Amino acid sequence: MKVQIGMLIWKEMKSQGFSHASFVKILRDKNVFLKNFFNMETIDVNSLIQISAVLKTNFFQFYEADELITLLRGDKNTHTISSLNEMVATQDKLLLTLKKTIRQQDHLIAQLKEQHPDEEYEDLNI
Repeated sequence: MKVQIGMLIWKEMKSQGFSHASFVKILRDKNVFLKNFFNMETIDVNSLIQISAVLKTNFFQFYEADELITLLRGDKNTHTISSLNEMVATQDKLLLTLKKTIRQQDHLIAQLKEQHPDEEYEDLNI
């Protein structure tokens, strides 16, 4: 039987009264970063262990022996690497936004200095 693990997790999460947001926050607090995991057919072992612990449900029981062996032997880092790459991309976007904001502020400070050349700027650390 091919397991749709994401759907099983979603059903259990809902039956226990977790909202999507609260469940994702709990997982992120446990360093589980999965995107769209409710649609997943596969999942890395470490993430499934954490999800099983949070929901107090052994999700490994839904796998047949051959599927479980494949899961356990599979590349455990695939989802983790993917999640980390997504986090890096998000951080890069935030960093770029921060750099743009700093450039805009530097430009504004320069304009203000031109408009008010007699002011003292020692408090601004400029």
